[in-house]
Amino acid sequence: LPDFNEEQVSFKTITCRTSG
Repeated sequence: LPDFNEEQVSFKTITCRTSG
C-alpha cells in the first residue's frame, strides 16, 4: 500500500463519519 498521511486518514474518517 502507498504511504498515507495521517491528515488524509483523518479526513477520510471525518468524511465517512459525516456521511453516515
